[in-house]
Amino acid sequence: MMGGRRQIVLALSVLAMAAASARAAEAPRVSVVVAPGHGDQPIDGRLLLLLSTDPSAEPRMQVGESVTTQLVFGMDVDGVRAGQPIAFDTASPGYPIWKLSDVPSGDYYVQVVLHRYETFHRADGHTVKLPMDRGEGAS
Repeated sequence: MMGGRRQIVLALSVLAMAAASARAAEAPRVSVVVAPGHGDQPIDGRLLLLLSTDPSAEPRMQVGESVTTQLVFGMDVDGVRAGQPIAFDTASPGYPIWKLSDVPSGDYYVQVVLHRYETFHRADGHTVKLPMDRGEGAS
């Protein structure tokens, strides 16, 4: 666990990366599975796939607004259960590269982060899902 925070442990299964393929036409496919043992409740949140060519720090710590920024792709997940695969596809949105299919060939350090959402039922009848501050400074 990093920084003393509770985090959901994710098992990452890289099924095929373009960098490992000799065929340029093969698109990268990444599947993520929440490891068993993290409760029976469905999980909602924002799932981030981070790719870095720099081994000096965690990929999530290397995303920024400079020319040396590393890559991040994200998706919302809703009702995911432990053991259920979640697939990033070739159109998964990212920064600074727009689609996972446009990632250049190469070797990457891979990190997956799940920012869990809580569900709130508002008095006006609306239901919203929002990330809670877990001591990391978010507000």
